[in-house]
Amino acid sequence: CSFLFSASNAMTSSSGFPSKSGGVNLQDYKTNGMILEFAGIARALQSEFDKEGSNPVLQKNNIALLVAHVINFQEKHCGANAPQPRPFMRFPFEIFRDYKEHGHLHRLLRIMISYCVAQSWYKTRYVLNQDNTVQTLVDLNDASLLADFIVMFQHIESHLRK
Repeated sequence: CSFLFSASNAMTSSSGFPSKSGGVNLQDYKTNGMILEFAGIARALQSEFDKEGSNPVLQKNNIALLVAHVINFQEKHCGANAPQPRPFMRFPFEIFRDYKEHGHLHRLLRIMISYCVAQSWYKTRYVLNQDNTVQTLVDLNDASLLADFIVMFQHIESHLRK
């Protein structure tokens, strides 16, 4: 899908949009207006991965927060100020503004969830760990899983290129 890897120079500081540094403010993704943008994607992900709708990870507020963390993670590791070589391609910001069911963001999240549930580190850290308090799919700030997260993003990149 060539759109996914087209160049993007849209750097604004509006709510929910990247700042000049490329990152986003997590608080913007906790607002009701932003959370509502993710309702359709959350519903679709729940119907695919959690038919009962009981998994808090797939609720619209946690999907919104996960997306903000994904944007910041990719900016940290693949943005303009990231060390070279970059471990994976930074996804254009337009993907993260595509809130449609079956749109680019929905596809990215489906690939990410499918990948995670097949990984032993995910099952051990997030599914089987009764002390887990993380409400998003993964805690991208967990440095102990950095190498696993890099591989995950490389996997997502390879699937988005198809």
